[in-house]
Amino acid sequence: MGTSQYMKSKNLRLCEIFKSISGEGLRQGVPAVFVRFSGCNMNCDYCDTKYHKYDFKMVSIDDILENEIVKKSKYFVITGGEPFVQHEDIFELIHQLSLLGKVEIETNGSNLYSNVLNLYKKVNPFKVLLTVDYKMDQASELYVKNFDMGLDLIKNKMQELGVDDRWFPLCCIKIVVKNKKEIDESYELSKKYSGFKIILSPCYGIISPTEMAEYIVDKEYDDLRVQVQLHKYLWEVNARGK
Repeated sequence: MGTSQYMKSKNLRLCEIFKSISGEGLRQGVPAVFVRFSGCNMNCDYCDTKYHKYDFKMVSIDDILENEIVKKSKYFVITGGEPFVQHEDIFELIHQLSLLGKVEIETNGSNLYSNVLNLYKKVNPFKVLLTVDYKMDQASELYVKNFDMGLDLIKNKMQELGVDDRWFPLCCIKIVVKNKKEIDESYELSKKYSGFKIILSPCYGIISPTEMAEYIVDKEYDDLRVQVQLHKYLWEVNARGK
């Protein structure tokens, strides 16, 4: 199959493309074009985009690159669902978008090692920011092992590229917490994953941002970063295209 036909093959399950404000992660508050894909290998009870499962169409890499909103942007957020359960064309798409600007990928952290390995084969690491969820309530032994290997791969790549400050800037870990016990567990993870920024978001409607923040301050969990999911406060909680 030639390159042109490869780019035109409709292998990707696209849910929606829209422009909004980045609601979480290291670039929270920055205007971005979101490219949301369908499909996920996890079933989080707090997922606010369940419509991705049934509302999608099959598209090609070219279909996305030719979208007028995409063509005008310099910052892209690849999200889902879980982007990495897509056809392998997702890696080529990320590469193509990275030639246009900065790309952030929101991933649930499963199969992290193999996904990052495939990503770095295609994409300049300095053009990609990984926002990796740590799924505390679904962290099986296999999940944790793969997560650890993935972060080690990222850390080694950053060191190879000469990133020598304390933090590894091309990846952050985001944890949605429901209670104080999970905040305690997040603090332990911040020690385990030293060098990666740990961002805590309160599970909307379960624990308040104030309660979470006060607990973190009282416990002196200084390596944790508090962040609300901004889009849920700017617009209706389940608003689409926001």
